[in-house]
Amino acid sequence: MKKSFLLVIILEILLIVLLVWLLYLWIQTQKASDGSFFESIKSYWGEIHQNKNTQNKTSVKEKHGRAEKESRQFDPDRDSFVKDEQYNEEVEEIAKTITPGEENDFITMANDFHRAGNYRKSMQYYDAAIKVNPQNAMAYCNRSALKNTILDYEGAVEDASAAIKINPTPYAYHNRIAAYEKLGNLPGALNDIEVYKGNDWPHQGYAYYQEGRCYMQSGNYFQDEDFGSLYVRNMYYEMAVKAFDEAENTLSHEYKKYLYESRGDCYLALANIEKAKIDYAKAESLGSEYAGSQLKKLQKN
Repeated sequence: MKKSFLLVIILEILLIVLLVWLLYLWIQTQKASDGSFFESIKSYWGEIHQNKNTQNKTSVKEKHGRAEKESRQFDPDRDSFVKDEQYNEEVEEIAKTITPGEENDFITMANDFHRAGNYRKSMQYYDAAIKVNPQNAMAYCNRSALKNTILDYEGAVEDASAAIKINPTPYAYHNRIAAYEKLGNLPGALNDIEVYKGNDWPHQGYAYYQEGRCYMQSGNYFQDEDFGSLYVRNMYYEMAVKAFDEAENTLSHEYKKYLYESRGDCYLALANIEKAKIDYAKAESLGSEYAGSQLKKLQKN
């Protein structure tokens, strides 16, 4: 009788612990909608598992850098520049030629330099326009886009934030979302995505695509094989897939390849091999070498 009574007590305690744990997971799921849980992902789970799954985390990092490398126009060896004394003197000379109120013409020229790959000259013209008119939101917004191109993501956030403070346009939010996502500031990116969607601005597909990227990165933080980590990881991958689904029909063509790569990765993590193959095949048809290699691996198995 004593043994049976003790066993019942132990089972009741285990049941209570299980219920508390499930309640905790449910609370975190609710918090995920406003991004508040993402800070704890890096500060808590990241520290706990920092010495585990090193190889897996490296592959995740490489995977997320893939789209950046393939789309990158910036060549650090060719295009990097330093804002030295000569640079600043040239900015001063350009600024002297700008009539206040006509700086937008110089911003247009800066845009042309950006598209042509002359990033140093483009930056100088943006700098000069801002020097003449520090309240020109377009100059900050476009300089933010340039800083994203040259991989200065902190600077891109700073300029996009300045533009948003003066005139909150969708393009400024677009630039800041991209920079936040590259920096791993998922709460910041998700907050901006909600603002973007809430304003019913154009290019909603991009907002959903970036939302999917954020949820995908969140899932990648949970790589241990214990049940709790698997549950939370899969939850985020499923949220990522849902966001990618929303993005698919309205996302501009230039991002479609990366959407299919990312969604294929999510399906693969969720062990949905057939859907992963479909997305990798779509990405490969759009020129993705990575998707092609993934498809070959899956077809061999």
